[in-house]
Amino acid sequence: MKRFLLTTFFILFSFSLIFTAWAGETKLDGHNLSWGKDITAFPNLVPYKTAGDIQYYQNPAPSADCDLTAGVKSSSVAYGFKNGKLYARFVKLETVADFKKMHDHMVKYFGDPKEKMDGKTHVDRWETDTFKIKLKFNKVNMSMKMGTYYLPLAGKGFDLDKSFDSTP
Repeated sequence: MKRFLLTTFFILFSFSLIFTAWAGETKLDGHNLSWGKDITAFPNLVPYKTAGDIQYYQNPAPSADCDLTAGVKSSSVAYGFKNGKLYARFVKLETVADFKKMHDHMVKYFGDPKEKMDGKTHVDRWETDTFKIKLKFNKVNMSMKMGTYYLPLAGKGFDLDKSFDSTP
């Protein structure tokens, strides 16, 4: 009987560790990236720009990694690395239908966004404990993009507007 109780306790303890690890994952549905991982974990990316302490990379064969949230595809995806760790992803959306799909998906998972107009640009924002997300639609030139930032690496004083506007 004692052995049965010890075995049961051990199994329950093991499962609790597994479920705790799953609950603590820093994944955003549809953005299942290895947030916080070192650049060496992404051998297919090539550098193309540096701004301050952020290095930007792209995949030279974007078809390999362009399936995104809500079934939206983009041939222009950039990744931001801070101190060599993945901390941001930027996606240029190519159609208004893609923008709407992305917006609807984000509302489904994170609720209604904080909205504002910045000149002729409509901006939607969401924030969780782990991510800041910004979806932008410029009605004049029809440019649309979304940025996702991993907050544990963003640091204190992170300014979403400044960071997003200086991205590729």
